[in-house]
Parts: sequence; structure tokens; C-alpha cells
Amino acid sequence: NYNKCLKLDNIYFSYNSDYILKKINLEFSEGNIYAILGHNGAGKTTLCKIIGGIYKPTKGKILFYDKNLEKNKGKQIKYCFQNPEVQFISKTVLDEILISLKFSKGVADINLAKKILNFVNLEQFSHENPFNLSEGQKKLLSIAIALAYEPKVLIFDEPTFALDNFNSRKIMQHIYQLKYQNKLLIFTTHEIRNCLEYADYVIVLNKGEVVFFDTIDRFLFFIEELEKFSLYLPPYIKNLANNKEELIDIIYRIRYLKNEVKV
Repeated sequence: NYNKCLKLDNIYFSYNSDYILKKINLEFSEGNIYAILGHNGAGKTTLCKIIGGIYKPTKGKILFYDKNLEKNKGKQIKYCFQNPEVQFISKTVLDEILISLKFSKGVADINLAKKILNFVNLEQFSHENPFNLSEGQKKLLSIAIALAYEPKVLIFDEPTFALDNFNSRKIMQHIYQLKYQNKLLIFTTHEIRNCLEYADYVIVLNKGEVVFFDTIDRFLFFIEELEKFSLYLPPYIKNLANNKEELIDIIYRIRYLKNEVKV
């Protein structure tokens, strides 16, 4: 029942003669979270940079169902880099948001900036230098900078990279809450747990091609295939892989709790 947002039509991409991405056909709808899963070098980041408009496909095209999104891609599609520091340009956390609001709305609304920082639990760090934040806080600030543009599409490249379990879950829970704002959310990962616990749809890439694209329900019946693509199951999942009924029950209990818990 969600509105279709954008479509990738037979996308190919190469830096030189070899294609890094081939035959990519995907369709995305707002109000959903899409996980792009794959081993290092599978093409996850490249695919996200194409969706985010940072790279142009060598062949194929991106189709937009919303004409306003097509006209305002720079503001309506925001890309959060794996290293959030590349986005920082100010001396304080608050200034990062104010500058983004100035770019997006023409007005540096301090009350709105504080509201955005409050959403990511960073308001108490408003006057800190962004580079002095913890790694988890830097990731949250990256999300806040993107939110200042009120985008329809948010892309997160390895949002839990180099974070401990506590901060990984904190970041993913913030991303999860954004689906209730009817946004299209895409994140890359090599952690199967993130797919199982947060994604509505899972895309598996291998050597630049899509080898799986379907709902989380169907992904649960595909997980035994992942080791063929150098993706290894966590022990607790591997032990349940042959007992689909129990696995489904556990995963949906976890996901139900996420619906109940607000950040």
C-alpha cells in the first residue's frame, strides 16, 4: 500500500572497462527500510552513490514516480557517508544544523535546529566541536544534518561501521524510527543481524549483481544460501536456520519490540 518512490532500470556502472554493477533492476517504496547486504567489494556503496546522485550510471536510468523528487533530488535524497566527518564544516554541532537549514530552507531556524538535535539525542552537545564527538555521536550528527533538508529518501552507508553493539543498535533504532515519517530508507551492511532486525526488504549483492531482492519474510527462507556469497550467519541464526518456525517467531518478537520502543 506504500507509494512507489523510485526505480532502477537496468543499471550498469564502471570506472573503466570492467562493470562494478550489472543488470540492476530494483524498485523502492516510501515508508520502508531496505537493507543492501553483501561482502566487501560486492558493490553496495557504489549502488548507494548512484541512488544518491553522487555517481551517474554508465548505462540504464533511475525513474522517479514523484516529479517533485525528480526536480529536487539534491534536497530530497540525502546520503550519509560511512565516515561522517567528511560532512562536517562547522566549529559546533549546532552550527552544522543551522548551516544545513540555511541551505535547505533559506532560514537558519534555531528552534528547528534544536528540535532536530533533540531527535538524535545530541542537543546537550550543541556547542561541542563535531570532531570531538564519539564515533556513534558523529553518525547521529550525520543523520541530523541530512534531516535538516527534510528529505524523502535517506541513504546510510554502513551506519554501524566501527561501532560497538550498544551504539550500533542506537544508530539503527534512530533509522528505524524514521520509517514512521514515511521516508524511504536504505542502508548498506555486511551484518545479517541488521537485516533481520530492521529491514522490510533485503537486497543481496554479489560481484555487482543482485542475487536476492524480496521481503524480510522471504529472506528468512534464503539465509542458508548466504554462505555461497561469503556472508556468514551469526551462530544463533545458524543454529535456528533449519527450524524456520522458531527463527521466524524470534525475529518477529524482536521486531515487535522495536515497534514498541521509541528512542
